[in-house]
Amino acid sequence: MNNELLKEFQEDKKGILDIRIRTTAGKQIDVEIQVLPNEFMAERSVFYWSKMYTSQIHPGDTYDKLKKCVAINIVDFECTPLKKLYSKYHLTEDESGYRLTDIKKAFDLLQIISKDEKARMLYEARQAEISDQLTRLKSAEERGIQAGMERGMERGASEKAIEAATNLLKLGVSTDVIVSGIGLSIEEVLELKKSITH
Repeated sequence: MNNELLKEFQEDKKGILDIRIRTTAGKQIDVEIQVLPNEFMAERSVFYWSKMYTSQIHPGDTYDKLKKCVAINIVDFECTPLKKLYSKYHLTEDESGYRLTDIKKAFDLLQIISKDEKARMLYEARQAEISDQLTRLKSAEERGIQAGMERGMERGASEKAIEAATNLLKLGVSTDVIVSGIGLSIEEVLELKKSITH
């Protein structure tokens, strides 16, 4: 079965399931395996589950075409405050009643928006734009952090080379040996030599 979730609108977030199964009875099963921690795993799971569920019907179809959808998440990190190895949810956890995510808030908003198709489309476009903006901001921050780390490492390496050259000059090691051993230019080593003697 195709593991790509269909997008209703061009600006919709693309969803790709790890493993997507359709049983002979038509039930769909999404198996997600997550090793890296994701603090929004519950929301992500509900999002993929709901997309899989709603993608079963098209405008004009009746609701009786909807078949049961199951989401199985195998994670290697804590994603709920429950101290359990295995949890089973039906929008709330069966045994404890813990809410996986705020379904009522989402349902109330959906009731308001779904009455007006234009409002719904505007809302979905706005949500997609917000997600795009946040993703761009996060990517820019990550690039900035990476560039800062690289500059810091370069600066640290340069400072270490200057420190080593200064120590070798104080020990009387020749300028040529320092240039070939440390990797500084002859001009840099001569400048260091001047600063030591003055």
